Amino acid sequence: RDQAIQIYRLRSKEEAVKKMRRRLKRAKAKAGEEEEELKEGEHGPKHLPTAADELQGVALFAAGGKVRAADVVWWAKAGEGEGGRLKVVAALAGNALELWEVEAHKGAPPATLKAAVTMPGHRTDVRAVAVSEDETMAVACAGSDTRLWNLASGQCFRTVSTSYGVCVAFAPGDKYVLVGCKSGELQVVDIARAEVVENQQAHTGAVWALAMLPEGKGLVTAGADKEVKFWDFEVVEEEGE
Repeated sequence: RDQAIQIYRLRSKEEAVKKMRRRLKRAKAKAGEEEEELKEGEHGPKHLPTAADELQGVALFAAGGKVRAADVVWWAKAGEGEGGRLKVVAALAGNALELWEVEAHKGAPPATLKAAVTMPGHRTDVRAVAVSEDETMAVACAGSDTRLWNLASGQCFRTVSTSYGVCVAFAPGDKYVLVGCKSGELQVVDIARAEVVENQQAHTGAVWALAMLPEGKGLVTAGADKEVKFWDFEVVEEEGE
């Protein structure tokens, strides 16, 4: 499972050899063979400890989301051949960090969540980002989500459903966002209304890049169809503004 975290302890050389001997003894007994004495210095493949001999699973628990990375940050060791008490920090796909305390020994209680740090962000990898002209906002595209962020507070204040965005830019005036999509579409997002207000099939392949032309009179796009296109647009002020 994507949420599972399993902790292993590395056995000492002596413990691994004992584990190997027991394994071989059980295998021979099952096969009806006589036990063969393992002499010091033998290095045949069947006489070398395997990963199963060297590693001992001591804890298994589920984090609060899909785990991207995990690390043991503190360990209180117990006696030889036993586990101990440890703390594990896990980084989740949803931009969260969790701190778990685990008793890593036989008959231990379940792992305990001690702390969590969460921030509402993208649920998938960010493919494009841009900053507004007045440097108060940022826009980021991840999957089919386009999100607007307040740079002063670090908070997301708009989430808009778009096609899969791979490049993005603010239009002149910072009232609209232009999203170049994997589908070849060029979408215009109205920030105030938090919705796509125009959709153009700009290329037959993905729109890999877009940039504003000088003086804000238009933009240029580059697509997977090996075409570069120049677009004109007109920024119209609404009545009363």
